[in-house]
Amino acid sequence: MTAAGPNGYPILAIFGRCHCKDAKSGNDLNEAVIMTASGVPIHTHRKLTPFSMGKDFPVGERIETGQVLEVLPSDVGNLAVLICLDLFHQTIQPLVIQSKANLLVVPSLSPETGPHRKASSTLQAANHASTFVANRWFMDLENPADGTSFFRIPRSTDAEKPHWKPSAGKPAESYLIFRLMNEGLAK
Repeated sequence: MTAAGPNGYPILAIFGRCHCKDAKSGNDLNEAVIMTASGVPIHTHRKLTPFSMGKDFPVGERIETGQVLEVLPSDVGNLAVLICLDLFHQTIQPLVIQSKANLLVVPSLSPETGPHRKASSTLQAANHASTFVANRWFMDLENPADGTSFFRIPRSTDAEKPHWKPSAGKPAESYLIFRLMNEGLAK
C-alpha cells in the first residue's frame, strides 16, 4: 500500500512478509513493515494472532506472535498496522477500539475477506476508522470481490470499495491510500 507524493513517488509503503524464519527459534514470523519513500524501515508489526486450526484449516501456523499493538500518530490519522486475523480476532478487536486507531492498514493472504469487511464496518462506527485491506488477487472465486483488496472510508460516497486488479482494457486504479488522501480526508 502506498500514498502518492510529489511527482507520483510514494511517501509511505507498507508490505507484508509472510512466514520468514526466525533465526533464534526456527518458527515463522508474519510481519508488516512500514517504510519511507526512500526505503528506510520505520516500523515493524508482528502478527498478534496465529491462524486458527480446525477441520477447514488443519495445518495452522507455527509463528512467533507479537505482544504489542502500536498506534503511530501521523498527519493523516492514528495509524495501526494489523495482519489479516488481527483485524477481527475476538481478543484483538477490542484493543483496536480502545486504542483509538483510525487508519488501519491490513496486509492479508485470506481466501475471503468477508470477516475483514464486517470488522471494518465495526471499526468505522467505533473509531471513525478508515480500513485498507490489501489481499492477494483471486481470479477463480465465484465472487471475486470477496477475496480481493478493499477499503472503507468514513464520509466517502462509497461505503466500501473493492480494489480490482488491472486487466486488459481496464486502466489501473490509483493505489489504496492515495484514495484516502484524495477522498477521505478532503471531506
